[in-house]
Amino acid sequence: MANMRLPRVESQVRSPGPVATPNLPQGNPNAFGAATGAALANFGQKVSQVADVVVQRQEQSEISDLGAKFAETQNQFAGRWQETMKDADPADPTVGEKFVEEYDKHAETLGDGIKTRAAQLYYQRRKTEMRSNLQSTALSMQVELAGAKAKIDYQTGIDQMSQSLIKEPAWFDQSVAEHRRSIEEAIRGGMPR
Repeated sequence: MANMRLPRVESQVRSPGPVATPNLPQGNPNAFGAATGAALANFGQKVSQVADVVVQRQEQSEISDLGAKFAETQNQFAGRWQETMKDADPADPTVGEKFVEEYDKHAETLGDGIKTRAAQLYYQRRKTEMRSNLQSTALSMQVELAGAKAKIDYQTGIDQMSQSLIKEPAWFDQSVAEHRRSIEEAIRGGMPR
């Protein structure tokens, strides 16, 4: 047994040789649809560019429309300001506040139907700017009305003192002193001399 040799085992499986492939060009991506993919990518890019142009046109249209609406609003409220000043009661301290509230209600309707972000930002900016201008106008209107009321009050005071002096001339010195005090108080309150 010591001299015994094991028989050599040979593989029974044989390699078939080179694998047969269909007749395709080697390494050509166009053969596997690369050209179609590139064409689709180019088409997608063109569609995206067209969509961007459509959005820009819609933004421009909405902003242009809002610009015209705010110009019309400015014109309307300039006229309303004149009417309000003509018809306002000088004793009403809420005239300016009511004027701005009327604008706020009107301005809310101007933003109806806005779809684009750029137009919404434009709307908010213009609405705020115009409100600020109208508040300034309303404040000056309120000051002007307060001045008109002070003038009416002054004239009423003079008329009443005159009527009382007709009835009782002995109150003349007291009436003159009271008149001077009321003028000094008005000046301290900010009325020009």
